[in-house]
Amino acid sequence: MNDYGKTTDIKVDMAESLWPKLHRLAEGYKEGDDLIRQVQELVREIESDFDESGVYTPVFEELDEVFSPAKKPYATGETFKALNHPDYRILTDGLLVIGAEANTGKTTLMTALAVNLLANNADMCALVYSLDDGGTMTKKRVVSQIVGKSLFESHTVPRSELTIHDEQILKRIYVRDTIRVNDIEREALRIRKATGCQSIYIGIDYLQIIPLPGEKGGVREGLNEVVKRLKEIQKRLASEGCLLVLLSQLNRPGKEENPYTMSRFRETSEIENQADVALLMFPMESDPDKEDNRERKVMVVKNKKGSRGRWWKTSLVRGHRFSHWEQFDPKEEKEKVGGPKGKQKPTKESNEQESKKPNPYSGPEDWGSR
Repeated sequence: MNDYGKTTDIKVDMAESLWPKLHRLAEGYKEGDDLIRQVQELVREIESDFDESGVYTPVFEELDEVFSPAKKPYATGETFKALNHPDYRILTDGLLVIGAEANTGKTTLMTALAVNLLANNADMCALVYSLDDGGTMTKKRVVSQIVGKSLFESHTVPRSELTIHDEQILKRIYVRDTIRVNDIEREALRIRKATGCQSIYIGIDYLQIIPLPGEKGGVREGLNEVVKRLKEIQKRLASEGCLLVLLSQLNRPGKEENPYTMSRFRETSEIENQADVALLMFPMESDPDKEDNRERKVMVVKNKKGSRGRWWKTSLVRGHRFSHWEQFDPKEEKEKVGGPKGKQKPTKESNEQESKKPNPYSGPEDWGSR
C-alpha cells in the first residue's frame, strides 16, 4: 500500500528505483565500458532489493541449516597449515585481502596460495588476474612454485621437470592480464565448467589498478565500489565454493601512527567493511647492512571467521615459495635486531659468515606429490 491507501505494483516500484541509477550510469559512461553488463548488474541489484522470498521464514524452519556443521577450511600443504588453525580458519570461502608495500612479495604469496590449494584440493580451479606483472611473468612464477626452481634465472628448467600431478594442477589454473569487474563472475563460471571443478580460487593483483566503474566520483569512491562488487561476486559464487584473494597497496604511516591497522589500505575504507579476513605483510626488521631481506612477518588484522592479532613469520625461499609459516612474538624480532643487553650487534663480517651456512630451506618441501 502507498501513502494514499492504493495498492502499488512492485514492477512499477522497481522501475522507479532503477531509472535514476540508469541515468547516473549513462552520465558516467566512458568509451570501452561494458554498458550491457553494467545494466544487467543494476537490474540484478534491484531484483535483489525487492526480493521478498524467505523474508517471513521463521528461524525454526531453518534450523537444519543453522545446526549444520561449519564448512571445513580448504586442505593445504605444510607451508600454510598454520593459517587453518581452528582459532583462525583463514583459508575458507570468503574475501581475503592481503596488504603489503611494493616488493614485499604479496604477488608471490597470492600465486603460492593458489598452487598450494590446488595441489591439495582436486576439485578446485583457479582464476588469477595479473594486472601488475602481466600474464607471462605470473605463469613463470606459478610453474617455478610447482617445480621448486626459478624460471627467471639464466638456466632453463626443462618441461620434463613436471610430474603428472604438476600438469594436473596447471590444467586447472587460468591467468589473465586484463580485468572487467562485471565479467569476473561469468569468467569464473566458465572456468568451473571447463575444468569440472566445484570450488574456485580467484586472485586479483591488485586493487588500486583495477579499472574503476563508470559512475562519477573520485578514486576512493571508485575503489570502495569495486570492493563492494567483488564481495557480492564472491558471495554469489560461494554456494559452490569460492575464495577470492584481493591484493592491496598500503599507505605509508606517519611517525606517530600505528602501522598495524586497517587504515593502512591505500585509497579505500571499504575493505574494513567487506573483507572476511585481512592480512598485512611486512619485511622483518633486520640488520641494515643486509641487502636482501627475505624474511617476512604477517599479521591478522581482521577475521570474521575467528581470532585476530596473531603474527606469523616466514621466508621467501627457492622457487618463489615460502617456508613454513610459524607463530611468533614481535618482541622476539626487536630483541633480534637490537641484540640482548650486553651483546654486540652482528657485524657485516659475521653476516657474511652466516650466509655461508647451508640454507635450511634449500631442499624440496612437501608439495603435493613431491
